[in-house]
Amino acid sequence: MASQLALPAASPPPAPTTIFTIGDDLLLEIFVRLPSLPTLVRAAFACRTFLHAVRSSPTFRPRFRALHPPPLIGLFVMHRVGDIPSFVPLRGRADPDHAALIRGSDFFLTRLPDDQGFWDIDDCRDGYLLLHNSRTGCWPPTACSMGCCIGSVLPWTEAATINKDHPEDDKNCLPPTSGRLVNGRIYWTRYDYLIVLDTTTLHFSSMDLPPFMDGQKPFVLGETQDEKLCMVCAIDGKLMIAVWVWRADDDDRVEKWMLDKEIELGEIPVLKLVGVNHGFLHLHLIAIQNPNTVPLCSFFSFYLETAELKKIFSLDEYELERSYPYIMPWPSSLVCNKVKPRIEGA
Repeated sequence: MASQLALPAASPPPAPTTIFTIGDDLLLEIFVRLPSLPTLVRAAFACRTFLHAVRSSPTFRPRFRALHPPPLIGLFVMHRVGDIPSFVPLRGRADPDHAALIRGSDFFLTRLPDDQGFWDIDDCRDGYLLLHNSRTGCWPPTACSMGCCIGSVLPWTEAATINKDHPEDDKNCLPPTSGRLVNGRIYWTRYDYLIVLDTTTLHFSSMDLPPFMDGQKPFVLGETQDEKLCMVCAIDGKLMIAVWVWRADDDDRVEKWMLDKEIELGEIPVLKLVGVNHGFLHLHLIAIQNPNTVPLCSFFSFYLETAELKKIFSLDEYELERSYPYIMPWPSSLVCNKVKPRIEGA
């Protein structure tokens, strides 16, 4: 009987390559090319693999933010009448992710306690609103869609003498409407210095204003593109602004206000400084064409690095008192932070 040669066993077909089987490095190269932060959030939450890739990389966040500045979502507007601020979304974008962010967030502030009566907005920063009533509180309107913490009301803390040169100053001298929230700290202007409240430790401190501030008012506090504390001042009698940054001196390594640049506005009309967020100065101009028409309020964005002025949109506003741009923050749900700070005594 003739022997028969055994045929070699057929090798199994290669496993198909899907987006779930590629490594984190390649995933991040895809994600960094997404057009906006809202798009990244929706992509990251598509599955645990995507979310882990974004959260586990310490270098991805600065890479993404360098290519995609934090987006302006809209404006919170305070009117001369009304119990709570109103929100005006930025329109004119064919962006479904931007629209999904607005639909899924609480920009109408429905979670505010309704037994406190009138709520006034003082500032909008880092995704939080600084509101005041009988209590001062911080509220994140994107809590439901961005995975942020639930809004909280901060207790008014006891403080020793805040500034030795002004021993009469204490927490009771701080008008709520003048506070500015920047990087987790609230700043109040008093005489020739700032009072600072750390919202994490509830500790008061003080810091000096930049020199020569007498001729550089009004001013707004915010942060530069690399998240350093900065102050933008309008220089009296000139179409110029000065940008001061809080950083260490190269000589003595002591943090102080350093003049970063002075920018000529040229033919730009005199505008009201609203705030500075991540290197963008926001301004608005109310133009009353004639007494019988509703004033036209135009909102502008001025990039401090390139001195580029861009008109955002205009509104017909009769009772407009103040406006606050809402810049989408980097969601805390995209940050891998296993250490949970705890306030002493909480």
